Amino acid sequence: MGQPDNPIVGFDDVGQPIYRQQQNGTSDYGQQGYGQQTYYPPGDQSATGPFPGYDQTVTPQRDHPQPTQNSSTNGLAITALVVSLVAGFIAIPFGHVARSQIRRTGQQGGGMALAGLIIGYLSLAATVVAVSVFSYFVYVVDQASTTALSYPTSTYQSGSSGGQAATRTYSPPTYSSPPTYSSPPTYSSPPTYSSPPTYSSPPTYSSSPRYSTPSTRTGASTSGGSVTVSGADSQGFISESGARCNGSDNAVAIARTEGSDVTICATGAGGLYYRGARRSDGASLEIEFPTRSGTGFVAVNGSTTYVLTPATLTVTGPSGNSVGDVLEYWSR
Repeated sequence: MGQPDNPIVGFDDVGQPIYRQQQNGTSDYGQQGYGQQTYYPPGDQSATGPFPGYDQTVTPQRDHPQPTQNSSTNGLAITALVVSLVAGFIAIPFGHVARSQIRRTGQQGGGMALAGLIIGYLSLAATVVAVSVFSYFVYVVDQASTTALSYPTSTYQSGSSGGQAATRTYSPPTYSSPPTYSSPPTYSSPPTYSSPPTYSSPPTYSSSPRYSTPSTRTGASTSGGSVTVSGADSQGFISESGARCNGSDNAVAIARTEGSDVTICATGAGGLYYRGARRSDGASLEIEFPTRSGTGFVAVNGSTTYVLTPATLTVTGPSGNSVGDVLEYWSR
């Protein structure tokens, strides 16, 4: 009788034997088997249930490869950060592209790309606000200038007896042409002076002027010595009170023309006044505060100006100019 086949088909991972199962569920030794159970040889990692004789659950262990990390820094991330500091919102596209590349390649620089995006978007918002404020300022200035040039009608509210505010509208006056005047303005009273000039009665003559027009001029003396004008002394014309200085005032210039006698007098305080007399009718004139002009004098009486020089006496008024030759002239 031969030896029966060895019923042990293997051992598990802790050294326990694994027996071969018979079709009827019994082992070769006539013992009752373990029913329909499946046993696995040692080292088989596919089992997830307990092995015979074990109260523990075996969990298979598998090695998973760890992803490798790229230690290089993404160039576009650096570019995004630098451009955001220099050019503001221009860095926005660089930041988005850099973040996309970093997610795909695992490179460093995600923080720089994010910082570039934040700075870029803040710069964009600031630019939009600045442009909006500037546009509004230009609009306000344009409206103000247009309003100033168009002279719009203005309205204001004033209270009324019934307690309601009455609105009145006024338009600025418009002029098609400047106003014209047919005659010069007149004044109700002439200007007054603290000490008005006094005039003596002009002399009357029964005949024509005492002086005939000479054919030649005697010239003028400006040496400051004695008076060289005939019929005059240091105060003016002796026989012509209208052309003679008042009181003890002295003359600074004396002139005789073809039709009149003129004396420029000086007061004790250093002021000047003009005295002239027309020989044809004896009319006299006194003008305060004449001024020196070169070697002559200028006196203004209202709208008429008298300019006395060693050569001529020029009278300029509303009706035109009158020039008379000076026959004799003396000045200090």
